[in-house]
Amino acid sequence: MMPINAGMRRGMGKEDEGTQITVTLELDTDPLPQSTDLLDCLGDDPAALAHFRKLSPSHQNYFSNWVEDAKTIETKTKRLTQAVIGLAMGMDFGQMIRHFKPGFL
Repeated sequence: MMPINAGMRRGMGKEDEGTQITVTLELDTDPLPQSTDLLDCLGDDPAALAHFRKLSPSHQNYFSNWVEDAKTIETKTKRLTQAVIGLAMGMDFGQMIRHFKPGFL
């Protein structure tokens, strides 16, 4: 049993609650795209890049998504700077976020 919200039901043309459907699940083995801006910046700091490459793909995606979710260029620039510094210091994503959190230190 899998819950399907109203928007999804409308998209399938199955607007009545309780309507049964058949689904097929497929394993997606494609790697998630990473921020090209982040990778470009990491290219300027070999230590940060080396640490980034040691992280699991899911942890690499935390950094990448965080950078790409920035709404302004100022925020993106700040996040890129923090990511490169944190990675150069050997931090994972959570450690980096806490390190740069105002009032944490």
